[in-house]
Amino acid sequence: MAKKTSLTLSNKFNFIKYKKMSVFGINLKKYLSLMGWEQSDLAEKLGVSPSAVSEWVVKGIKPRAHRLEKIAELFGVTVNDLLYDFSAPKVENLNDVVLVSKKDLAHMQETLMAKEKEIEYLKQIVELQKDNTRLKNPSVVVDKT
Repeated sequence: MAKKTSLTLSNKFNFIKYKKMSVFGINLKKYLSLMGWEQSDLAEKLGVSPSAVSEWVVKGIKPRAHRLEKIAELFGVTVNDLLYDFSAPKVENLNDVVLVSKKDLAHMQETLMAKEKEIEYLKQIVELQKDNTRLKNPSVVVDKT
């Protein structure tokens, strides 16, 4: 019974810790996900330890200015994009945010284009069927003369 209580307390603690995540930490986590990178990938590209990147994400500790500029450059964003929340509307729960990698986004775009082509093809079939019905049933054809 005591283990269950400690598990519940642990879950509450993690929730509180999560809620206190800084804007910088949230943005860094978002851009890592969008790039399909792990924290260790960013650490390697910056020449810092993975624990340093973890502190930036979890604790919101900001790196020095030259590293912030390098991070922004790697992600293709501005330093302000890393430090501030420009999103609208405000999201109360990060579980409601959907992060999509570039690879997944490209796949979704390809699927959408394929669906649009399929719809266009079906429209053509419907038109051909209408034309076929007009030819088979002369009473449907209206003489405009």
